[in-house]
Amino acid sequence: MSQSRKDEQAEAVTKSTIARLFGANAIDRIDVFPTEDQAGEEGLSVTVFLKTDQENVSGARLLDTIVAVSEALRNIDDFRFPYVTFLGPGYEHAEDDARPAA
Repeated sequence: MSQSRKDEQAEAVTKSTIARLFGANAIDRIDVFPTEDQAGEEGLSVTVFLKTDQENVSGARLLDTIVAVSEALRNIDDFRFPYVTFLGPGYEHAEDDARPAA
């Protein structure tokens, strides 16, 4: 299987697993792309953009998400570790609004 096909399958499985855990109404979008850790091991960078700040993402919920995505990936013979980040609405815009230092 080509690397791009493997990445496409990993993205689809990751997105469907997270949507099932949180519900489609809680998620604005999910970005998934291949990455490497500091030791050069392959991984997946997963950023979940939430629709509201009211979605509670505790440490336990983050761990549950990592476990669920890891299991889903293993089911398609993909053993990369998913590095999951949750962002609330407006996060991207906060960096755009930063004022330069005087």
